[in-house]
Amino acid sequence: MRQSPEYCKGGRGVSLVVWLMMKWKLFDYRNDASLFPLFLMTESGTGGMREALGARYSAGMLSFEGGKWGYYEKLGEIDAVSRAITGRARADASFVQHAIEKTYAHGAELLALTGEVSSADLAAASNAELWGYYDAYCTANRKMRDYGWVAPAMDASGYLSGLLEETVSRRCIERGVASRKAEFMAALTFPEKDTLMRQNDLGLLRLAAEINSDARLARLFSQPEGEVLPRLTEFPAFNAALAAHVTRFEWLPCNYEGCPWDARYFVSVLQGLVRQSPSAQLAELEAGGRRSLEARVAAERELGLDEGERNLFALARELLFFKADRKDILFRSYFEVTPLLAEIAARLGLTLAQVRFMLPAELKGALLEGNVVGAGVLDERKRFSVAISEGGVTRVLLGVDARSELSQSEGHAVEFNGVLKGQCACPGKARGVVKLVLSPRDLSKMNVGDVLVANATNPDVVVAMKKAAAIVTNSGGITCHAAIVSRELGIPCVIGTKVATEVLKDGDVVEVDAGAGVVKLVSRA
Repeated sequence: MRQSPEYCKGGRGVSLVVWLMMKWKLFDYRNDASLFPLFLMTESGTGGMREALGARYSAGMLSFEGGKWGYYEKLGEIDAVSRAITGRARADASFVQHAIEKTYAHGAELLALTGEVSSADLAAASNAELWGYYDAYCTANRKMRDYGWVAPAMDASGYLSGLLEETVSRRCIERGVASRKAEFMAALTFPEKDTLMRQNDLGLLRLAAEINSDARLARLFSQPEGEVLPRLTEFPAFNAALAAHVTRFEWLPCNYEGCPWDARYFVSVLQGLVRQSPSAQLAELEAGGRRSLEARVAAERELGLDEGERNLFALARELLFFKADRKDILFRSYFEVTPLLAEIAARLGLTLAQVRFMLPAELKGALLEGNVVGAGVLDERKRFSVAISEGGVTRVLLGVDARSELSQSEGHAVEFNGVLKGQCACPGKARGVVKLVLSPRDLSKMNVGDVLVANATNPDVVVAMKKAAAIVTNSGGITCHAAIVSRELGIPCVIGTKVATEVLKDGDVVEVDAGAGVVKLVSRA
């Protein structure tokens, strides 16, 4: 587990020593989830992933402490597994596409199941039926994850990113345009498909433009928010369109956990959009998409990419979209399965938060045999615990045992001299105040012009990303979520710094030169 950073002054600038685990390598660090559904992530990686992709992790670990969680894999295994999967992709051109297709097939089965669960009369279901739903959900989730690992594996290996950068660098040098490398990389890897968050933005702009085209609707949306919803039945076609939009996108902010957007939220957004020339914004967004396509075609032509190189970048763009899209499927499933967890909690006399810290075997025993895990134990797991998945089995450690497991690995020091180096996801320069954003709970920190710093970004923090002058992440390659969204928004973005969230803190001022992949500390908070 990461220990508290110790700040030291001396020499030139500020030096920061951060102690990191050596037995386990941190893969993600956030503050918005419980043991459920995270154990599905670790069990999937150590289970059917080998059958799906030909490689797997031997173990995975989760830590929970003070509302934050960390996801770890055995040191060295991320690279080894990523290299193995990347090797298969190099040897078989159809391997990645097959994995993507299987992920979507299992994703469709997963959402069909959660759609059934969310619409079922759960209060009338027996305990055995509730367990059946839960067990089926876990199985479907793991099947999708087993194939979906292809995206983070390809990203973590760095192979694809390196190959793309090498290709662009070589072509730029050949044509004497080395200074435009970042511009060409951004153009060639811009996703061809719209993410769900972008689809939400486009849909809302279309609804806002429709409001402005109807004088009666426009007058209604100029009224206080509380007066709008009750009167929307006077506009049946628009009301139906808005309801369809809510159903399609309400779950977007939920991520692992969280509250969905309701109709009032969408009405309030529309009230703001109708005053901001939505038709012009819509036209600009659509024109931006066309410009991106034109920029890609121009880049292919200027660099003289051959068919093999064009196909390589097409694969990268597919992975860019797929990596975010597969997470959206999982996040939607978490939202739709929540009523099941809530009903189970009510049956067992526990809170939803407590049930989220139960393992499947414990939940089965509680529902079918009445062996309920004590609320005190579940609360202790939330306060501090470690869960280790190995051989398809997850065990939870508490107290001294958990501390002992986390302390068994030796650490190493990471020196910070005021400069972070990463990879350019979207070129540009910016200066701003650092805000660490680990989950939606941190969104209120962000002001327009701040520099968003995160381990990695997810759809639930796009609202904050839109305010950012620049984005900096610890992890990720060109197929990460931060890379996708930063390009959609045109915000300078540096990814893969490894320790940005460790060496920077809220209130620090930094300068970001994304084209060079550099983040410089200007002053400490």
